[in-house]
Amino acid sequence: MTSGIVRGRGVIRERGVREGCASAFARLAFVLAATSVACASEPAPTAPAEEVVLPQAPVPGSSGAPTTDSEAEPASADSAIEAPAEDEDRADYQRDDVDRSKAVVVPFAVRDSTIPIEVTLDGPGGPAAANYLFDTGASFMTVSTAMARRIGLEIPPDAPTLEFRMATGTFTHSLVRLPALEVGATRLEKVLVSVCDTCVEERAGIDGLLGGNVIREFLVEMDYRDGNLVLLPWTTVRDNRAGDLEVMVRLSVEGTPSMLLGAVDWSVKVENMSPHPMAELRPVVEFDGGVRLVGTTIEHIPPRGVASSKVEGRAREWGTDSSPIRYTLGLEHGRWASDPSPDSKAAADPSR
Repeated sequence: MTSGIVRGRGVIRERGVREGCASAFARLAFVLAATSVACASEPAPTAPAEEVVLPQAPVPGSSGAPTTDSEAEPASADSAIEAPAEDEDRADYQRDDVDRSKAVVVPFAVRDSTIPIEVTLDGPGGPAAANYLFDTGASFMTVSTAMARRIGLEIPPDAPTLEFRMATGTFTHSLVRLPALEVGATRLEKVLVSVCDTCVEERAGIDGLLGGNVIREFLVEMDYRDGNLVLLPWTTVRDNRAGDLEVMVRLSVEGTPSMLLGAVDWSVKVENMSPHPMAELRPVVEFDGGVRLVGTTIEHIPPRGVASSKVEGRAREWGTDSSPIRYTLGLEHGRWASDPSPDSKAAADPSR
């Protein structure tokens, strides 16, 4: 992600602020090891906003004054909600957008803090079975260098990296794309993984972390009564991989970001930092106040390529506010494109 501030009247020009590369994790639901993620170059965090507590509206028919437990009237039998019987079938919570025939049921000990899951990593050198830790605190699935060698997954020296600030210090991890991952009967294609050797726990037989970018491909049910974790794959293939691609691109506004009478007419440059092509990318600019302006679609960006998207719209009404306005660049949509075949690569290489 990239952030900045525009200020002034008439033509509102930027006082640029460039955040660290790992600030892209602000858009993700999970953060590795449940800690903040930042680059060393990231500016110091600002003080938190003052918490505002709204007064609670009185219950209709009451005086609105607080009551103690002894003053509260017991609910009548007619208004009470009857608890379901202990042996009642709890399968009444059904959804038609998940495939229960492919459910992955993982037993776990209620008193244990870890839930290992058997998965299969499929790399260029073949598949390998592994035990991964179900970890909602990890943004991405991880892979060790030993596992990468085992499945023939190359880690290029110039692979995109992120710096993770954790309780034990700051670590730089390379990001690579795993061709495929199998969780039970579900096969996930083109999964972004973070190369992390410290995420392996050999004594516990854990080969890595199953993070948020894999977990979100499932509806997750936690059954503490029977001690089961249930992963239900979605029935439709999720084509939007913006969460993965956002950390593999560099976003910037071409020229000097400015607003004329509250209107925006920007060109957002998208640089593909990965060795894989991308498709259907739509940058988004989010302004203070909740305004979101989505750019035009970039149909295709080759590996290490650059393209631009047009962002137009109104960030705010002219004359309503003259204070500086902060913006953040991100991806609203994007997916991995198909890699070119070896034959087409050879044909495009002039040295051959």
